[in-house]
Amino acid sequence: MPLPPQTPLVQSFLQSMYDEGVINQYFGYVQALQDPENPEFLNEVMNLFYVDTDKVVEEMNGYLSQQNYEFGREFDFCIHQLYGSTATIGAQRLNVICEQLREAAEEKSRERVVEALNTFTHEYCVFQNKFRTLQQLEKGNVYGNGFHSTETG
Repeated sequence: MPLPPQTPLVQSFLQSMYDEGVINQYFGYVQALQDPENPEFLNEVMNLFYVDTDKVVEEMNGYLSQQNYEFGREFDFCIHQLYGSTATIGAQRLNVICEQLREAAEEKSRERVVEALNTFTHEYCVFQNKFRTLQQLEKGNVYGNGFHSTETG
């Protein structure tokens, strides 16, 4: 049994995420893996992404809090983790920022790394908010004006 079709509102919101460059086709591939036997697949993948991303960003901020930190393998590994996970789930804007982070770290430009990490953190919040809105739209709990329904069942 296939999943129920998406409403026009959900389709429109998803399209806006593609149009804005928030997500790319890989997000659709992950979304397509969801089926009636595992209807929470996408949410589970996203929750794992959030946990991992929060941990890696915290680790990177810890490195940057060290006054004379020399960019090295551990920082490169963090960037590689973010780059891979953002690519896998189709978070296009975040993935582009990971490339900027990598370039700044290769140049050992602390200022550019801090700027790119701040940009990543901001865009990560945007991504999370858009995904939460998508979840609410899929559940039918958001009205066209953006107000959340408080009614239960």
